[in-house]
Parts: sequence; structure tokens; C-alpha cells
Amino acid sequence: MKTKSQKLKIQLMGAILSAFVSAFALTSATYAWYVANNKVTSETSSIMAEANGFMLQIVKLGDTLDHGSDTALVSAVEGHKISPASTEDAKSWWVPENWNADMNVATYLHPTWDIDEKGNTLYGQYTVSDETYYAYAVGEYTLYTLTNTGICDVYLDGSNPEGAVQVTIKDADGKETAVNDKVAASLRVGITIDAGKGSGEELVLVYAPKAEDINAHGNDVNSTNGWSVVKDSNSTKKPSYPYVYEKNYTWTDSADGKMYNYAATKDGFSYILPTGNARKIASGVDYDGNTTMRVYIWMEGTDADCISRIVDGDERQFNVTVHLAGVSAE
Repeated sequence: MKTKSQKLKIQLMGAILSAFVSAFALTSATYAWYVANNKVTSETSSIMAEANGFMLQIVKLGDTLDHGSDTALVSAVEGHKISPASTEDAKSWWVPENWNADMNVATYLHPTWDIDEKGNTLYGQYTVSDETYYAYAVGEYTLYTLTNTGICDVYLDGSNPEGAVQVTIKDADGKETAVNDKVAASLRVGITIDAGKGSGEELVLVYAPKAEDINAHGNDVNSTNGWSVVKDSNSTKKPSYPYVYEKNYTWTDSADGKMYNYAATKDGFSYILPTGNARKIASGVDYDGNTTMRVYIWMEGTDADCISRIVDGDERQFNVTVHLAGVSAE
């Protein structure tokens, strides 16, 4: 198999979820998991694929595939506010239930998702004491190739100078800066893939804009050091999912001790497979569009940075961008 040349000449820029933040606290005290529930409201977002010739394309889930164009396609999704939550698989979600006297989270629960007037489940949305909350924001997309002879694999785009995953803040004047505060440092970006082969949706990678301090305690009773998730109703643990952070796109699997690389690089117009043990985001993307990608954004409640603070008048916009590279599957 070649590692260079005859690769897709593309850059897939995905999951651009823009979030508007209005943060506040009930009192001047600091609370774990945001007792005051910082509210994040996503604006219209877009996802775009760019290529020449043989090409990976993307549309919003449910939209018609366009096989007749060799220009970039743009798909828009809408987001909404989010409140702190925790998950290990993007399927089962936890939210705080009780706090102790020190205002650390003592117990957790699985929220009951709301139901709309037609009886449809509003996944991610739940209500507590007549207040509506959202565990996550999510964009749903279909990946496919332009030509019926093409099959490709998908990786993070490690050649992007700004990073394969970007979390930036847009202030009231429209100026964008890199994330540098605790609100955004607790954000997680999870990518799931459903290849349509009966295996269902799988969380393939989670990204954080800041590296976790391995000595930092979680802000709950359990106080697990470093990166953690909720384990059950009253405890936390280290996650089993693969995760990367900042511009580090490698992850060491504790099961086999191997380090896996998620980022393809670029040579001219061609993408090169990740060095070492390459790990794909998606495999065998084809013409028929059987691959569904979802990008979840949430504030990880167990993160040591996920604490509330007074920031009245804070009306910034959080932008999350994932850059993916398609490589011809030979």
C-alpha cells in the first residue's frame, strides 16, 4: 500500500459550531458543575468539503447527495445552549443531581429527555424545575465520495497550521482569539461514526482544547485526577475512549500499550498517512453515503475547569472547527 501520492487532494473542514456564551452565577461563590448553569447558545454553523477531481463530499444528514459537482458543498446546522454534562460514549449522558455542603457534586443521574408535542424524543434536551437544559450540541452529517469508483478513509488534518481541531473565541468586536479561559477549557468535541453496517454509532475520538493536568482533581466528591468522566451515580473514573488535545493528535491505548496517530499530513496537494500506527476517523467512505458522522460538543462537568464564576456581560462567541483529511483507500 502506498503512503504517498494518489491520495485525495482534499481538505474537509467540518463541524463549525459557533456558540454564544452568556455566563452568570447565582452568588459570588464558586460552584462545581455550574450550579448556575452557564448557558451556551450555538448560532448557525456550517461544514464544508473542498477538493479537486476525486473527492470526499459532505451534506447535512437527510439532505440529497450531490454527485454532479466538483465544487465545495456547504451544509448548515443549528445549535443551542448547553449545560455541563458527562459521557463516555456519546449515548449515555450524566448530569449532576446533588451537591454536598462544600458544593462539590455528590451524585449524578441520567436525565430524561424531553418529548415534543408530536411525541418525538428531543435527545440532549431535558427539564428540571421548569427550566430547560441541553447536555450537548450536535451536528449530523453524511460523508460520501463524488465518484462511484472511489473509496476513502478519513483522518484528522494535521497539516492545518491552526490545528486539526480549533476552539476560538469571537468577542463583541468580531475579533477571534485562541481559547484561554476555564469555560472553554472544559469543552469537549466528540466525533462519532456510524458506517451503516449494523454496528451503530461509535465514539471514535474526543478532543479537548487544553491538555489536562494529570495532578488536577476533578471538581466533585470523587476528585479523580486528570481527564475523567462519570462512572455511575456516585463515582467517576478515567475514560476508555481515545482522546487528543491541543495540537497533539496521538493517543496511547492502555490495552495494548501502542501509540496511535490520528493526523494525516500533506505533501503538496496530496495527503500522507499518519506516521507510526495510523488510526482512522472513518473507514471505507463510499459513493452511496452510508457513513454518518456526528460531532458533539459539551462541557465536561468533571473537568477541574468546569466551575462557575461571575462574568456578567460576557457575550463572546465560541467557534469549534474540525478539519478532516480524506485519503484514498487502496
